[in-house]
Amino acid sequence: MQLFSLVLIVSFPTALAAGHEFLGSRGQVQLTASGIVCPETCSDCSTDAGKQECVLGMAKNVLSDFRAGNGYGFQVWIRDANTFIETSLQDGMSHESAENALLEFFKYQDESGGVPDWVIMGSYQSGKNTVETDQESSLIQAIAQYVKLTGNVDVLKKTVSGIYDRSTTVKDGIEKAFAFLKSKTSPKHGLLYQATTVDWGDVQAQGDGNVITMGSGSHLSMGIYANAMYAQALINYADLCRRANDDTCAAKYTTEASELKQRIRSALWDEERQKWFPHVYFEKDQYGRAEGLGVGRGGSPFSSDVDERSIYIHGGTSIAMLAGLMSEAEGKAAYQKMKQDAQEAGSGNGITVGLTCWPPYPKGTINMNPFWYQNAGDWPWFGGRTVQALVQEGHLEEAREALRPMVDRTLKHRGFFEWYDEKNMPQGSASFHGAAGALSKAIRMLQAVGSPK
Repeated sequence: MQLFSLVLIVSFPTALAAGHEFLGSRGQVQLTASGIVCPETCSDCSTDAGKQECVLGMAKNVLSDFRAGNGYGFQVWIRDANTFIETSLQDGMSHESAENALLEFFKYQDESGGVPDWVIMGSYQSGKNTVETDQESSLIQAIAQYVKLTGNVDVLKKTVSGIYDRSTTVKDGIEKAFAFLKSKTSPKHGLLYQATTVDWGDVQAQGDGNVITMGSGSHLSMGIYANAMYAQALINYADLCRRANDDTCAAKYTTEASELKQRIRSALWDEERQKWFPHVYFEKDQYGRAEGLGVGRGGSPFSSDVDERSIYIHGGTSIAMLAGLMSEAEGKAAYQKMKQDAQEAGSGNGITVGLTCWPPYPKGTINMNPFWYQNAGDWPWFGGRTVQALVQEGHLEEAREALRPMVDRTLKHRGFFEWYDEKNMPQGSASFHGAAGALSKAIRMLQAVGSPK
C-alpha cells in the first residue's frame, strides 16, 4: 500500500515466516484435506460458513488497535483505518479509542485543509504521499462510519486543537477537507487529479525521483479510484448532515455528489469497452505542463507502444460500484471480467479479483515490475471491497464465489497478508489491518443477507 511496504519487502524477504509467528502463538493448528489451516479456536473449517467464522475470529484478534499492521510500527494510516473501523467497533473497540484515532488526523490538518496519510498518536509525527488524493475522502468516510455505528453525531461539534496553533470543530475540519479536494480538481473536467499511479496506488509511475511526492516532473491525470472515493465522501457527509438535522447542509452535499457522479461518468467511463479509463491526461501547455493547472506535466508518462486503454482497473472499479457509479448490470459484468483476469493472471492457482489491474504495466514503464506490489499484485484489502460491492448490488452468488478463495488463502497462510504475487504467495505485512477489515466486513455483509438457498 505505502512506500514503507516497499522497503519492508527488501528488508524482510521472508514475509511468510512473519505470518507464521503472527498466528503461531495461538495454539496448535489442524490441516484439512484441502490444505486449509484450521486454528484450534475454530470449531469448523469444513464449510464456507465455518471458515468465515474462523476468519472473523482471527480478525478480532488483529484489530485491537488502529495501527496499519506488523512492519508499520506505530503508524496509523487513514486509508487503512477507513476500511477496518467498522469491524473494530463491532468487535469491541471502545468508542473513545476510535474517536481519538480519527480526531488525530484533524490535529495535523494544514491551512489548505489537507490531512496526512499517517500519524503516530501523540508523537507529532506524520507523513503524506502527495501523489495520491484519497486521504481527505478516507477520513470523511471513516467519521461517517464512526457516527453510524456509535450514534455519536455530536462528534461533529467537537473542537480539535491543531499543531499549527489553530483550533477547529470536526464539522469545520471536514468542510476544509472538501475545500482542499476542490483545489485539486481540473477546471475543465471538475474531477480530482493526482500524479499518475496504478489504480488506487500511492507510488507514481514517473516523477522527480521521489515516488511518493508530487513535483514538477509528475505526470498529472484523473482516474476512477480517487474520484469515486470523493463521491462517496460527499454522500457520507450529506448523511452526517441529515443525522445532525442540518437539512441545508444535507441538500448541498447531496447535490454536489450527484453532479460529481455525472462528471465522472462523462469523462472517465469508456463506453465502447464498458470499463473505466485507467487515466485521463491533461493536454500540455507551451511549457509542457498540465494545461489549465500550470503545475506538473501534461500528457501520458507511457510510450505509445503501451496500450493503456486495454488495462482493466480492478480496485477503482470496485470503489465505483460501492459509490453507486455503475448499474447492477455493469457491476455484474465487471465481476465477470475481474474473474476472467484473475484466472488468466494465476492460471487457476487461486489468484483473486483483488488484483490491482490486468494486464500489468510492462516492465520498465513504471517503478514496479509486472505482478509486483501495486502493478498487478493481488490485495485482499481491495478484493474484500469487491465482495462488499457485489453484495451491495445484490449479486450474492458472485460475492460468495469471489470471497471463497480469499478466505481459504487467509487460513492457509495463517494471516492477513498485505498482498500476493503471481504465484499466489503472500508478501508484505502479515497482519495487515486493512485486509482484516475488508474481509471481515464482506463476510458480515453476506451473513446479513442469509445463507444461499
